Amino acid sequence: MTLYIDTSEYELIILALIVKTKNKEEEIARKKFKAGGKTQSEKLLLCIDKFLNSEKISWQKIKAIKVRNEGGSFTGLRLGVITANTLAWSKGIEVIATKNSYIKKNGIKMVKPIYNKKPDIVINKNKYGLD
Repeated sequence: MTLYIDTSEYELIILALIVKTKNKEEEIARKKFKAGGKTQSEKLLLCIDKFLNSEKISWQKIKAIKVRNEGGSFTGLRLGVITANTLAWSKGIEVIATKNSYIKKNGIKMVKPIYNKKPDIVINKNKYGLD
């Protein structure tokens, strides 16, 4: 079973459970959580725990984590990818990217985020009249 994580949408966390049948993947559960006011980082792990508990799924049943790694906000993508990489590493399971982009460091395969635009994470001093 695979846990799917998507934090690419602003103020939203999407989680799903996927099982592999003969030649395709089948989604067996999906839940959207509101994360208003830029609280995705505060809520993501809690939402994962709540989701797995509501579906009565233990971590022992999770064999991989799939994460959306393209589109959406810089911070949202970074949050989902970092969380997926860390959980997969700590559980000793595979991490899978929705868009094929990986890096390998110290023998560990990790998903690499694909940013479609430059991050806007600094204050534009001219815009706010600051010197």
